Amino acid sequence: MIIIEKRFKVGDIIKVIGNKTGVIEHIGFRSTLIRLFDSTPIFLPNHLFSDAPVINYSKRHFRRIEMIIAFEYKSSNEDLKKFISELNQYIENNSNNFKISEDFQKSIVITELNDSSIDIQLFCYCKSNEWNDFIHTRENLIIQIRNIAKKNNLSFAFPSRSIYLVQNEN
Repeated sequence: MIIIEKRFKVGDIIKVIGNKTGVIEHIGFRSTLIRLFDSTPIFLPNHLFSDAPVINYSKRHFRRIEMIIAFEYKSSNEDLKKFISELNQYIENNSNNFKISEDFQKSIVITELNDSSIDIQLFCYCKSNEWNDFIHTRENLIIQIRNIAKKNNLSFAFPSRSIYLVQNEN
């Protein structure tokens, strides 16, 4: 049934029972060989695939890029809005160069006043399903985020705590 249904084929990257993710190396009559990314081989009886959900990452058309960009509280609203606007403009103008899909809505918005940061959430989609395209697209986006932040005098936040000492008047 696995071969007839064509849920996956040799070379596909899938996630199966117990969140095991790997590459299909062989589909036999009784079992399927999956090679995990740490090179561990797993032989799964084919009957497990009939009832278990299987995520086939090789059949997706794009990959989602999701980031939280955290800025210090001293950042002004104007600088944050300018950052968002410039990042939006950059993505729109460079979508072909960086394989960012225009078919799906992107989102760059201030989402939270966190404990030690003002958080901006970024969602966009890489046009390619290929790992190398994805990581290079993400890398180029991160470099541009840093450039735009620096240009707008914004500093990235890191977890911190303030301690206030009160002096007793006794």
